[in-house]
Amino acid sequence: MKSPLTLAFFAALILAIGVHAQPARRSSDQAFADLEARRFEAAIRNFKEYLAKEPRDASAFYGLGTAYYETEDFANAIAAFKESLRLNPKMTQAQRLLAASYYAAKRFEEASAEYAVVVKNSPNDEGGWIFLGNSLDYLGRFPEAIAAYKKAIELSPDNPEAWCEMGVAQYRGKKFADAIDPLKKCLTLDPSADNKERLLANSYYNVGEYANAVSLYRSVAEKEPKDAVAHKYLADAYFKLRDYASAVNSLKIAVALDPKYSAAVDQLGRAYLAQGDFASAKAQYARLLELDSKAAAEFWAIYIKLGGK
Repeated sequence: MKSPLTLAFFAALILAIGVHAQPARRSSDQAFADLEARRFEAAIRNFKEYLAKEPRDASAFYGLGTAYYETEDFANAIAAFKESLRLNPKMTQAQRLLAASYYAAKRFEEASAEYAVVVKNSPNDEGGWIFLGNSLDYLGRFPEAIAAYKKAIELSPDNPEAWCEMGVAQYRGKKFADAIDPLKKCLTLDPSADNKERLLANSYYNVGEYANAVSLYRSVAEKEPKDAVAHKYLADAYFKLRDYASAVNSLKIAVALDPKYSAAVDQLGRAYLAQGDFASAKAQYARLLELDSKAAAEFWAIYIKLGGK
């Protein structure tokens, strides 16, 4: 999930330019100049000095909040933005950055409440809907998050972030069949979307579409050849298709990359059993015994039941 930091900075600059033009605010010019030049510590110092003399200037509190935000001092940013809104409730950018500050501080309950205000005041705020969805997603409120992403998609049907995040919310809510189409759309719009190809593969796997899962897991493994988990998941899909030879090959790679990956060792032994290769299966049992005694006991029970000695 993306961060709203960049949006915050440019919003602050827009407001800063507007305030610069007001003669009555000339004594705060240096603070806004520091903010625009990204001299955030100096901006904080100058805004605080100015606000000690002019404590009812909502724009200056907005600028102070922005400077705190950019230094990742979210607690002070929240306080400044709240004061800015107390003095001028119509300052919509302060409302948005208050929500963003809660979000950046991982205070998602407050963030969701503030983003709800943002989109109520500005229903065409596409980014506001996305970050409302993100906040709700982090809270595990997946149906509400999905509804927010759908609003963003109505505003911008080709926004890859909205499609990607909706797919993630469906996936995290274990609605794997419903996750497939938004994740496919996400990857169509943004083929490099982080981790979404793997989530789409997992979704196909979880609904039993193993051939589609194999295709995607293979792509992930080719892009990340040193990722043991990618090779293990590819092997799992091969196993479901009863392509045990391919499963063995992928599991060998996974175990070579991570010799302590007990789940891969276990699955490799089971793949050998499926091929009737008891000697190789027994060798994996010996390795598994050193890594996970409980899993080894379960494996050995299957080994004996299938006729191993």
